[in-house]
Amino acid sequence: MEANVRKYQEITIDIDRYKKMRPYLEAYFNDQYCETTFFPDILLYGIDAIQNLTLQNYPTNIEAIFENDDWIKLFLDKITTDDYDTICWVLRIINHCLLCRQHDEDTFDPPTPYECPENFYPNNLIDDLLKMYLLCEDAPDEPYMLNEVTIKVNGCTEKFHNYDNYFVRGLLKDFCTRILNAEGISTKEEVIETLKARHKAGRKPMNYYSSVIIYGTYRLLKEISREEATISGAICRIIGRFLYYLKLEPISVAQDEQYIRTNVIRLVKKIPHPSLLRVKEAKRNDPYLFLYRK
Repeated sequence: MEANVRKYQEITIDIDRYKKMRPYLEAYFNDQYCETTFFPDILLYGIDAIQNLTLQNYPTNIEAIFENDDWIKLFLDKITTDDYDTICWVLRIINHCLLCRQHDEDTFDPPTPYECPENFYPNNLIDDLLKMYLLCEDAPDEPYMLNEVTIKVNGCTEKFHNYDNYFVRGLLKDFCTRILNAEGISTKEEVIETLKARHKAGRKPMNYYSSVIIYGTYRLLKEISREEATISGAICRIIGRFLYYLKLEPISVAQDEQYIRTNVIRLVKKIPHPSLLRVKEAKRNDPYLFLYRK
């Protein structure tokens, strides 16, 4: 007979404690637009009429993320017990939110261009944009020289004059630059580093939700700890362990501090910032807006 192993555990949080967590969720995970999705009782009865909320979490306690690591212990020694309690509760709530969006017991339903274009396109076009940018950077500068560019789209073909490679050095590069800047990538060196990190031997593309977790957890830890270090090793380790705990990334990614740090640097500059459900009001600044269908 197989052992009855729990896949999840239920945790109760009283509403006053939850209200104290809300500012962190709203500021760093943009949770104000998905609270009623993950906690429908708030929509039905109003938050002041509720005494407790039930969270669904993985069976391993969230505290395991912070155990058996000397660097993380030093990080915890610098914050108060109440601050540690706040961090743990925010991470528990995020665990609950992700499980609400889980497709089956081990994977998360990936976004599609029909259901969630504002998440699908940034996640699936980034490699092409990075490679196009490098192509544009390496295009030769040929003053007063003329060649032709042929564009074929859906059976239609048209030729254009391409003086001084302006199609590549101007139009295409400007387009790539605008979108990559919004993704927090602004130099050729950052483009090369991002491509290398995304295509490290044996590494699969990062899970869509991982960007949300990296950005939000970094901002949470940075705010509470007020660390002077830009991105400390301890914070990178906590983020990596949380990604692994959530089953978003394999242990190889969780233990790669440089990869976590590179993504933190990029995501902090990204506009709009990653969120569990993209903030609709931010779409006016979204460089992918022209791809969305009304």
